[in-house]
Amino acid sequence: MKKGQVEIMGLLVVVVLIIIGGVFYLKYCSTQKPDTQIEVNIRQIQTINAVKALMNLRVCDREMKEAILLCADDMQLCEQDACEYLDEFVKGVYDRVLEDEYLFVIKERESELLKIGGCDYGVSSGPYLIQEEGRYFEVNLKICYKD
Repeated sequence: MKKGQVEIMGLLVVVVLIIIGGVFYLKYCSTQKPDTQIEVNIRQIQTINAVKALMNLRVCDREMKEAILLCADDMQLCEQDACEYLDEFVKGVYDRVLEDEYLFVIKERESELLKIGGCDYGVSSGPYLIQEEGRYFEVNLKICYKD
């Protein structure tokens, strides 16, 4: 072999080795679980969006804020106890869109108006605050960790 051919063969071997290394690197990266912090951030965004989406829904032609106020005042909503109706409504929404177990709580000050589901550990939306007729309500959603 001539000197030029040896150089080309050596370059070809280097390129082949780089390609093989790249394939192994891509395979390794694609089989790794996502970083835990990234997963937590994704789940937190999911919980925040789920609460915001729920709060934009209408319940029996009423805004969600008004339905929560009716629950707090032990009033009727859709010819049912407002809290019972909200319980069924929220379960109907979240059972369809959330894959994991969840804890959903509506509070007025320290008093729980509505509590659905339950878990000890998960990612929380943080408080979604509502002011209605001079009263303050806090809505929280926690998506539970799988065991």
